[in-house]
Amino acid sequence: MEPMFHGETCLEALFAYKFTTRDTDSFDTTIQFLVKNGARCDVHPVKRLSIIERVANSKNYSIETFKIMLQYCTDMETKRRCLFLLNKYTKEEMMKFDE
Repeated sequence: MEPMFHGETCLEALFAYKFTTRDTDSFDTTIQFLVKNGARCDVHPVKRLSIIERVANSKNYSIETFKIMLQYCTDMETKRRCLFLLNKYTKEEMMKFDE
């Protein structure tokens, strides 16, 4: 099945739907849907941060969303940077995604 978003970044797709980080519950649900359907989580031009780096730095996203984004991210350097950003407890939980 061909991805429905054709490489569009998650944030680009979310902004198109007028979501903000204040819409925490619906934002998590939507971002998970976008990633699973082909939206790119490893590239974003704003502030030179990828979408998963933004999630790693934010208290507004659930750890489940972060896990899904790491799982679908194709850039290993981005994955490593994101894992580095997490605190020790969470990093241990996420270590299996850094393979």
